[in-house]
Amino acid sequence: MKLTTAQIAEALKTNRKEFSTMFLQAQSILPLETRFEFEAIAIDTADDRTAFDKALRHAAKRNFLSALLSIIVRSALESGEIARMLMEQDDSMPESTLQSIVNAGGFTEPHTYYRGIAQGMKWTGKVIINGKASGSGILIGANLFLTAWHVVESLFHPGTRDPITDIDANIEFDNFLYIKRNVYGQNKIETIPLAANWYVIHSRCHDDELDPLAALTPDLFHGFWDYVVLRLERPLGFDRGWARLDSRAVIPQENEKILLFQHPAGQSMRIDQNIITSLRPAHNAIPKDRFLHMANATHGSSGGPCFDKEFYLVGIHQGSWPEQLTKEKGKIETLLSRNRGIPITNIIRHIKETVINLPLPSAEESPCYWLDERNYEPVIGCDDFQLLIWSLVLRSEKRIVNIFGAPFSGKSFLVTLTETLLANERHLKIQLPAEQISKTDVLGIIELIARKAGIDSPNIIPLKDFDNTASAWLKNHILPELINALDGVRNGRLVWLMFPEMNRFDLEGPQTSDFLLLMLEGIRPYEWLRIVLDGAKQPLPFSAGVFVADYRSRIITKKEIEEYLKRIVIKLNLDIDTQFTAGMINKRYERYLKEKPEAALSELRIMVMDALDTIL
Repeated sequence: MKLTTAQIAEALKTNRKEFSTMFLQAQSILPLETRFEFEAIAIDTADDRTAFDKALRHAAKRNFLSALLSIIVRSALESGEIARMLMEQDDSMPESTLQSIVNAGGFTEPHTYYRGIAQGMKWTGKVIINGKASGSGILIGANLFLTAWHVVESLFHPGTRDPITDIDANIEFDNFLYIKRNVYGQNKIETIPLAANWYVIHSRCHDDELDPLAALTPDLFHGFWDYVVLRLERPLGFDRGWARLDSRAVIPQENEKILLFQHPAGQSMRIDQNIITSLRPAHNAIPKDRFLHMANATHGSSGGPCFDKEFYLVGIHQGSWPEQLTKEKGKIETLLSRNRGIPITNIIRHIKETVINLPLPSAEESPCYWLDERNYEPVIGCDDFQLLIWSLVLRSEKRIVNIFGAPFSGKSFLVTLTETLLANERHLKIQLPAEQISKTDVLGIIELIARKAGIDSPNIIPLKDFDNTASAWLKNHILPELINALDGVRNGRLVWLMFPEMNRFDLEGPQTSDFLLLMLEGIRPYEWLRIVLDGAKQPLPFSAGVFVADYRSRIITKKEIEEYLKRIVIKLNLDIDTQFTAGMINKRYERYLKEKPEAALSELRIMVMDALDTIL
């Protein structure tokens, strides 16, 4: 299958801003002087699809279309059609995997199927212990990896089953669908070690399950969930993404299809599609405690993720299911036929009962050094804010960030930092500066959001034609239309609506302030929606309080300046004492705070950038 540029443009699920970023990234294979901004190519082209088509034709002419399509698929900002085309053209994929990919029968929607394949490929990894392949698993967080416990049994003390601290263990990820040369320097394999504090939580398997020829009975399994969550050395998931743990993702009915991603016998990743099966006679532990399936698997497949037809993670593969047939009296022959797995619902329940929430990555594990690597604008003293944003990414308990603080303490900078931290692959980010919306009515704001999201504005009935009050119009018509439009374009991503500098402008447009309060009040049903408020003047609705995370911006300290410069020299493997430089910068910063506070933060960043320029 080969798509035209017009068909590729139709398959995109992105906006102009996101496409512009990918367009430049793909041109990293070209000399700097020959690169073009997307908007320079699409000048005077207002329609997004036409503009995308024009840019795609330019990419084809300049020989970076393959790089661009690879980045688009990697970012999951397309319907699945582009992923399908690249998969079918990728001669590095195993034949069995290609056969599974081509056969989408039994899955609800082909585009969902191909998009899910592309994501599963990024999330699935191979467990390597002491240089040898041990099993498979999947990313379930920014730096968290799920596999079967028996895959890493050797990382636990034989007697106590306590985790061993001094280990040699890595996770390998295949880079199918990634451009192999010139883009990001990607290789065929990406390897990441487990962290020093690698252990998070586990539940072991039953001892009989460690014997491949043991006669297993379903009554054995309850309470033995055979899983472990491993912490990676760095949060690779911020780049690759991860599978969501959802307690609603139950095992499909008998004869319904699943997909198993795996590294059988330590080989490159394979995908096998087959059906759920059951016992005859039925037993209430199947599929409650274990599920049975017919997907092909072998040694090394254990821990591999199993997805249903909607591409929800429903379980992990555990091993074979021994079928026992009595041939003669007193003699039993054990045949290895069907396979078994652990339902993800049991793993989720055990996690919640044991640790409540999985841990968040720390800022030290994935520090944000600067906003832009072209000018090195530094991010200083924001570790706690980064942790707050990641908590909103990884959990849904809090969905509204309310930034407040003294004047000139960097509130608006935190909004910019939020946008920097959030990758386009997993987040649709829409900034609505207070200055831009302060005098705009509700319809104007809806049009602005739609334009920035890269979609047509929803069909809105004007208030004068709506047979009810303005309040009912906002609640029962405007808000649902906006939510439906955003849900339709987000493509599985979180949506972030950001309102910078609200302390500087009043919302004077008709119903604008009421609509914002209504959005805050009504956020409960929408686990995918996040709102960031910078300097809100009005008190937030009481009903939204449970979802609000308050953050007070503050003055940067000398210690934070010192810590930032230390991190930079460590990152660059330099042996430089930065304490004197940090002290000089802090003295000048403190003088600005006293004499010209409105310029203090910007001057601090300029001074640090000058210091970085000297270091680099």
